[in-house]
Amino acid sequence: MAVTRETLLRVAGLAKLTLPADEAERLLSEFSLIVEFVETLPDVPRSQRRTAGGAARTRADDVGETLTSGQALRNAPAQRDGFFVVPAFLPEDA
Repeated sequence: MAVTRETLLRVAGLAKLTLPADEAERLLSEFSLIVEFVETLPDVPRSQRRTAGGAARTRADDVGETLTSGQALRNAPAQRDGFFVVPAFLPEDA
């Protein structure tokens, strides 16, 4: 996948980052290298793949203390009917 300047700026926008023009050019090159590397990962034979450290470890699913809705929403920038309100981030046609 070729990473375009528009794609980089869209990803930066989703991450709520503001990129100066000179920084965007540098990051475009770095971001492209990362994407190219990730695209090669399916080519690694299964026998040579390892899990990352403790990623495969599980723990008991014990019920502990939980927050009430009011506590969870106390510092929310926006809420409606007991739910968090977040900006839409998927295109309308998705």
